[in-house]
Amino acid sequence: MTDVVTLAVLNNPRLKADRLRLGIAHAQLLQAGLLPEPEVQAGFSHPTAGPPPLVNGYSAGLMEDLSAIITRHDRRAQARARGDKVRLDILWDEWQVAYKAQQLYIRIRAQAREMRVLGAWRHVCEKTYRSDLVALKHGELTTAQLAVDQARQEQASAHWWSLKRRQYKTWLALDALLGLQPGVEPKLAGKAKLPSWSAADFHKALMHMPERRPDLQALQAGYRSQEARVRQAILQQFPALSLGISRGQDTQNVQTIGFAIHLTLPLFGQAHARIAIARATRAYLHKSYQDRLDEAVNQVHELHGTSALLRAQLRKERARWASLRTMDRSNRQSFDDGMMDTADYLDTHAHAVAVHMKVITLEAQLRRAQSDLALLLGQAPCPNSTLPSGPTG
Repeated sequence: MTDVVTLAVLNNPRLKADRLRLGIAHAQLLQAGLLPEPEVQAGFSHPTAGPPPLVNGYSAGLMEDLSAIITRHDRRAQARARGDKVRLDILWDEWQVAYKAQQLYIRIRAQAREMRVLGAWRHVCEKTYRSDLVALKHGELTTAQLAVDQARQEQASAHWWSLKRRQYKTWLALDALLGLQPGVEPKLAGKAKLPSWSAADFHKALMHMPERRPDLQALQAGYRSQEARVRQAILQQFPALSLGISRGQDTQNVQTIGFAIHLTLPLFGQAHARIAIARATRAYLHKSYQDRLDEAVNQVHELHGTSALLRAQLRKERARWASLRTMDRSNRQSFDDGMMDTADYLDTHAHAVAVHMKVITLEAQLRRAQSDLALLLGQAPCPNSTLPSGPTG
C-alpha cells in the first residue's frame, strides 16, 4: 500500500500541474519585496527668438514613491502568507490523492478476495448444473430440480460478472490516479495497515486536528494574508507621498536645482472603502474557517462512530463465519460420502458463501472508514515513507 500511495503522489498528473503554482507564489513574494521603479522626467527646449544670449533649455527629474516603502513589510507578509496557503493547498491535494490511493488499494484487494470466493461458488453451481443435464437425460432428475439449479447457476454467474465489472472500473480509477495507461493492473501485495485509536488517542488527535490538517492550516494562512491586506489598506488612507529631485536650465541660461513632493490627498473616501472591503473579507475568511472546522469535527465524530459500529458488526460476522466454515467442511464430507443430497448441500454452502462475502465487505468498509478518519484527523499518509508530512518550501 505504501508503494501505491507513493506512486500516486509522485505520478498523479493533476498534482504535477498543481505544483507549478509554487513557482507563481515564489515570484509573487519576490515582487512584493521590490520597490516601485523610479520615475524619470526629462524635457528639452530650443529658443527660436528672444534677447541674447540664447541657449538650449532642458529639465530633468527623478521621482520615487515613498508610500511603497511604508507598506513593503505588509505586502511581503501578505505574499508570504499567500505562498504558505498555496503550499498547504497543494499538500492537502497530495494527502487526498494519497488516501484515495489507499481506498482503491483496499477496494481492489477486497474485490480480488471476493472474486476468488464467487469464482469457486460459480464453479460449483456450473458443475452441478452440468451434472443435472446428464441426470435429466437418464431420467434421474426432475425438470423442477433442474430449474432450481439452473437459476442458482445463472444468479452466481450474474454476481460474478457484476463484480468483474466493478473490479475493472476500480482498476481504471487506480491507473488514472497513478498516471498509468488504462488497463494496466499492477500486482498488489501486502495488507492495508491502518491506524486505530483508543478513546484517549482519538480525543487528543481531535484536539490537535487544526494544527495538523493542511486544509485548515491553509485557511489560517489565507486569514493571515488578509490581515496583512487590512494593515496595508489602513496605511494607504494617509496621503501617498512621492519625493524627487530636479535640475534644469532655461533658454536664458538660468540653471536651477530643486526638490519635488507629490501628495495624493484622500478626500473622497476611497481609502475608507478599501479598508471596509478588506475588513469584510477578513471577517468572511474567519467565518469560513470556523465553518470548515465545525464541519470537520462533525465528520470525524460520525466516522469514529461508524467505525465502532462496523467493528462490532465485523466481530459478530467473523464468529458466524468461523462456525459456518466448520459446518461447511463437515457438510462437504457428508456430501462426498453420499449422506447428504445435492440440494441440501448447496443451500447450506450458499449460506456460508454469503456470510464469507459479508465478512470481506465489512473488513473493506472498516479499513476505508479508518482511512477516511486518518485523513480527517490530519494524519500524514504512510508516515514511514518519504512523502511530505507538513508544510513545505
